[in-house]
Amino acid sequence: MNRLIIIIVTTLAGILLVGFLSYKFYFKGTTSYIIPNVPDYTFYNVGFNAADLYNGRPIRTSAKAVLDMVYDYWNQEKNSLKTYPQNIGLRAISMYSLAHFALFQTGFDAQVLQANSIQDLYKFINPQERTPVIVLQKTSLDYPGNWLEYRLIIGLDDKRKKVIAHDFILGNNYELDYGEFDQLWQATQRYFLIIRPRDYKERLKLFSQNYSYPQRIPAMDQKKINIYYLLLQEKKLDVSLFTVPNNLNEIVEIFDNLLSEENNFQYFPRWFRVLVYGEAAERYLQAGQLAKAESLIPKIIENNSNLKENFSGWQYQWPGSNELVPAWIVIGDIYRIKGDKKEALNYYNKALASKNLLIPSHRRYLEKVLNELSK
Repeated sequence: MNRLIIIIVTTLAGILLVGFLSYKFYFKGTTSYIIPNVPDYTFYNVGFNAADLYNGRPIRTSAKAVLDMVYDYWNQEKNSLKTYPQNIGLRAISMYSLAHFALFQTGFDAQVLQANSIQDLYKFINPQERTPVIVLQKTSLDYPGNWLEYRLIIGLDDKRKKVIAHDFILGNNYELDYGEFDQLWQATQRYFLIIRPRDYKERLKLFSQNYSYPQRIPAMDQKKINIYYLLLQEKKLDVSLFTVPNNLNEIVEIFDNLLSEENNFQYFPRWFRVLVYGEAAERYLQAGQLAKAESLIPKIIENNSNLKENFSGWQYQWPGSNELVPAWIVIGDIYRIKGDKKEALNYYNKALASKNLLIPSHRRYLEKVLNELSK
């Protein structure tokens, strides 16, 4: 009898211990775990849309990027561009709409859930489930704009109090402090999205657990540059070069802040620098700040060549030609405003003679200013 009691008590104690440890692991987050082999698609390896070079809009929004990362993870693929409904390119796409796109991939399900705390994510981010989590947040507490971006959570580290994410703007295996992450998350009521195939447990059995995520490159850690550049995209909306935006003063101030970080442009490719210098010069010119615009001429000239060359650490390669025609037009504008007709014509003709194909709006603009100079 005593032996039976001992067996029963020992069994119950074992069950309670397993339950306690499971509770601590899944709900109290007393461990650290990073899901292996989740592909990263970010600004640094998918870059810009080749069809819209001059406005600098990303080829994929963060919504498209996280979907591609999730689907490629579960399918164990890499860089397979999926086809989604057109409206997924909208920045205001909701998490429920994003979940709906799971229906476009055969055999996948999606759930929008609400967490009480970061620890709830351990239900998915653990060695058994290995399921990346999609959240919608501002890029950073330092970001002064209103855009929300999707990021993919691939790991949690309770020891260091860090969330690890693939972030479209701030790069692969980007780390956020628990406090910052939760503050950003509270703004969207701690909702998150899970997308995975119905047979995910069977797939996980076949997945390798050996992994080594790519080293972050220095450009990813230039937080101010990335935040200001993202803010520019938000404030510009659909206003193209050579068109005066309604919020010109606000945009000029952002360029002032961005150029104050100019020493760290060394970590960014030539195409990035010439995009920034070229548009900054144009906006300064539109704002009547001729001296500022003129000071950028040598920097535009220095960088506006060999744009397709590989740049250290960047997988993305500029998809256009080796120079940006609009940057030459901007220099022509500066000289025209200064009254230097000869130099203005020099750069306008340089733009016309370029092997690049001028987009129609830029060609019309050149025709207009050349007509004015011929009078």
